[in-house]
Amino acid sequence: MTLNRQLMISIVVLLTAGFVGTVIISTGNLRTFLESQLATHAQDTATSLGLSLSPHMEHGDLVTSTSMIDAIFDRGYFESIKLTDINGNMLIERTQQINNGQAPAWFINLLSLQIPTAEAMVMSKWKQAGIVQVTSQPGLAYHELWLNTRDTFWLYLATTIIILVAALLTVKLLLRPLREVVKQAEAISSNSMMLQSEIPKTPELRSVVMAMNSLSSRMSEIFAEQAAVTENLRSQIYLDPVTGLGNRNSFERQFQTLIESVEHTAHGALLLVKLATLEELNEAEGHREGDRLLRNTAAIIRRHIENRADSHAARLDGSRFVLMINGIHAQDAEHFATDLGEDLEQLRCEIMPDSSHFADIGMTYWSSESRISDLLAEAGKTLISDGAGAAINIRIFDPGREGKIHPFGNDFWQSRIQEAIGSRDIMLFTQDVYSESNGNPLHREVLVRIANGKDGVTEAGRYLPLIDNHADAEALDKLVIENLLLHLKHEKVRIPYVVNLSLASITSPVFGDWLRKSLETATYAASRIQFEISEAIAMATMDSTKHLATELSTAGYQIGIDHFGRNFHPFGYLRTLNPCHIKIDGYYTRDIASDRDKQFFIKGLKDTVHSIGIRIIAQSIESNGEYDALLAVGLDGYQGYYLGKPKLLGT
Repeated sequence: MTLNRQLMISIVVLLTAGFVGTVIISTGNLRTFLESQLATHAQDTATSLGLSLSPHMEHGDLVTSTSMIDAIFDRGYFESIKLTDINGNMLIERTQQINNGQAPAWFINLLSLQIPTAEAMVMSKWKQAGIVQVTSQPGLAYHELWLNTRDTFWLYLATTIIILVAALLTVKLLLRPLREVVKQAEAISSNSMMLQSEIPKTPELRSVVMAMNSLSSRMSEIFAEQAAVTENLRSQIYLDPVTGLGNRNSFERQFQTLIESVEHTAHGALLLVKLATLEELNEAEGHREGDRLLRNTAAIIRRHIENRADSHAARLDGSRFVLMINGIHAQDAEHFATDLGEDLEQLRCEIMPDSSHFADIGMTYWSSESRISDLLAEAGKTLISDGAGAAINIRIFDPGREGKIHPFGNDFWQSRIQEAIGSRDIMLFTQDVYSESNGNPLHREVLVRIANGKDGVTEAGRYLPLIDNHADAEALDKLVIENLLLHLKHEKVRIPYVVNLSLASITSPVFGDWLRKSLETATYAASRIQFEISEAIAMATMDSTKHLATELSTAGYQIGIDHFGRNFHPFGYLRTLNPCHIKIDGYYTRDIASDRDKQFFIKGLKDTVHSIGIRIIAQSIESNGEYDALLAVGLDGYQGYYLGKPKLLGT
């Protein structure tokens, strides 16, 4: 096939795919939004009517009740409003025919909206007197959906035709192979929106390159628009609007997810930070200055936890922040609190230098048996001033408690890990990731265990947070990869394995070269190994991560993102790293069967990452309900103890 024809086909296919995808996604998102609005509208009206009609039903005043229903129904936004007594007998009924505006019948049949009927009880004193049922009028929704779809269709069709005609006419003028243009077209086909920085001086070549750059930019804009919508939804549900940290609800769920996870650390420290001067600042300078103090405090907190795996922070309420530090021991926790206090002291000097009591820090220790309410209460007790406070007060609830709930400290684990590495005494387990349509695993994630004479084996989550940025972590990664390569040399089943890389390995100046040489030597491992990096590490080491990802991609190996969404980072970095897949953190999958917000968010996230060719996998699936809810969303892969516990490599 000639280069001319290849370029023409590529351009036509890409533009058509972009055009169709944009119309479908835009219409689908608006349809979901309108259904949600109809349901909310009906329920709010039903609830309001139920409360309003109760005193009149108590006296059997159907005349007034009828007038109230007529007043609401005559606004024209309802298909029906019905009032029945407790036995189901119809007392009042108002209905009207649906007016669909300009929306044609075929469009309504194709994209029919789910029109819910909301109910509310009408009470007579403490007894139920009847039920009011409200069904919203979908006509206006169909009208808006039709106009949006029609306008989007014609707009993008015109844009696509203009770009297509311009691109095809330009391609016909090409007199020699355009290697860079072909490379760019292939990149776009693989959802890597590559832009050529060097524009040729030849007019014909210049036109082609600029047209392809325009296409890449438009596809990037589509991703950015979808990402913005999804991020906005996540912010509304999970984030504090002033500071950008998690809200109280999200923090409590994150904590519960962590302590219930078998693969993660079961101990750590919890810090409660209270800004003692916030109310004073709000009264003296206004809420704008108060919000600035909150944002500056949040920035300090975020900086202190950004490199700590499985650690979270949130704003609990007006002046209180909470930090959960995972896998930290008493001495390190006290140093952490001291460093945090020093940064808060610097903030005090910048904002309120005359303040004699600026902030309090209370700390307590937690284990897998802890309850978040008890921990917050314990940390809160330390914030009660004893009358002899400083500008920054740091107090610990039961300082000796950490040794009771976790008797083994950093020195123990570092010594144990060094022994295991020195004797190569580690065990590799694997956990399968499945797709919905195929019983065979998509890949197998490699999990590290260290032999433990008492309990048999110790999960990596018990010790990895202590060594993640230590040289021992890099040595452990090398040992895992060496053992896996040795296993693959003799294994005939060609299912890919996924290896997680530590912070120490990502930032090591020599690890990348070692890994590349090891993979070049083990030619039999090509396409049989993938690598994963947790989102927190990727964000903290973006330059190093990107460099390693580029080297691995050149050698034919892929990188995925683990624990995606845990710390609420913006999605834009996905375009930079272009991972092969993301694994949604267990925080979003836990109890998803009963959480519509999580379902809606993951659906939006799936559409967003699919638009740039990234697969999306759910992890930490622990129940049939969670699995069914995620299947309904339609992801690319599923992982968790419900689908299969980790098993020893080779068994």
